[in-house]
Amino acid sequence: FDGTTFMLDSRIYLRVLEAYARAAKHYSGAPQKAEYWVNHSIRHYENARALFESKYRTKFGSELMQSNQTQQSAATAAAAAIVHGLQPDVEFYNAVIECWANSKEQISIPRSATWLSKLEADCSTNNPLLLQPNARSYDLYLNSVSRGIGKNSKVHLERAEEAERILQYRLSSDAPTSIRPT
Repeated sequence: FDGTTFMLDSRIYLRVLEAYARAAKHYSGAPQKAEYWVNHSIRHYENARALFESKYRTKFGSELMQSNQTQQSAATAAAAAIVHGLQPDVEFYNAVIECWANSKEQISIPRSATWLSKLEADCSTNNPLLLQPNARSYDLYLNSVSRGIGKNSKVHLERAEEAERILQYRLSSDAPTSIRPT
């Protein structure tokens, strides 16, 4: 929207992430590649958002922007649509969690936990992406935890107990309906 003639949509990034999620069973570098691309897409979105806010002097996604939508110029509306199209969603994070869940690397469980915790932190802060984990996020993480990588039986028990805690939370009345078991 700033003199550019191409439109890049976040779904292009998601297709790459999904391809790496499938490849992770056979390619050990897939999770790291997926992390690179999800971080790249987040930076791309944040830069486009900052450019929009600077150029149009309004906060992207703000109530002010939404209330003035009928008064926006066609150029502003088109620019907002471009920025919105670049916004990563929970499926980006899920693809990275899935990569790590499919990985045979020893660090796969802590890395999948890191990406799940990023989603959990995003929904409890004023993050501009406004993402929160969904049922698939937890299902993928539980898949990662339950695979039994490593030889230490104590670690296996700790992972089983962690999986049980997550399941109990998801079944509780305090859990959002979006994370209930599928």
